[in-house]
Amino acid sequence: MHILDYYMDFTGKIISTGDKRYFVEKQLNEVINPQLAQCHVLTLAYDMETSNPVMIKIRYDLNPEPFDIHDPSSHKEITDEDFLDEVKCIWYLSLLGHGPRYIKYVTASASAEFPYPEGRVFFLVTDRVPGENVDEIRGELSDAQVESIGVQLGYILDRALGQMNILLYDQDPNCLRYDMQNGKLYFIDLSYMCFGHPKDANSKKTDHVQYLAGWTSEDNRVLWVRRYPGMGC
Repeated sequence: MHILDYYMDFTGKIISTGDKRYFVEKQLNEVINPQLAQCHVLTLAYDMETSNPVMIKIRYDLNPEPFDIHDPSSHKEITDEDFLDEVKCIWYLSLLGHGPRYIKYVTASASAEFPYPEGRVFFLVTDRVPGENVDEIRGELSDAQVESIGVQLGYILDRALGQMNILLYDQDPNCLRYDMQNGKLYFIDLSYMCFGHPKDANSKKTDHVQYLAGWTSEDNRVLWVRRYPGMGC
């Protein structure tokens, strides 16, 4: 776990994506990605013209030198590719019925308010799925709901993450949202993902084994891992 030294709170800020302006109501998390020298943030916002609720995933560059990244050109290519992989995965999760609907994405130059003004900022806008953060409601779930979440999570891991050559490297229920009324699980945040690329021999997906252990109401923990032998982040 990396200590977050570059905290920014987007709550109350207005995000402009060219033709749209969004007001950020709440910041849900912030995660440092040391491989990309970025901070990833998930927010709840709304369209200031239509009042439609949305989610905005924000990536902003950090100074790459403390992360031992010294080739700006190569680093730019890697961060671009990783961001587009996230866009594709969100789109695929939506097609499966277990993710938010893609709306748009925008890349912009960072401003003086960011920790690394020379870097860039990436915005991914989606609609807002119903439900609550799994980490916040897991103590309220019945055994039947817990079992349903486990089954749906296994389906998501196999169909979306497995097919797209993605490694889930941290088991954090904050990336999940559960609609208790309709019994539907959504995967909403890919901050804990490592996107592999077939052209990269070091990240080529090999045979994988999925471990989906029981999640019980008594211990209030999710134990789930998708492991790709030989693949590292």
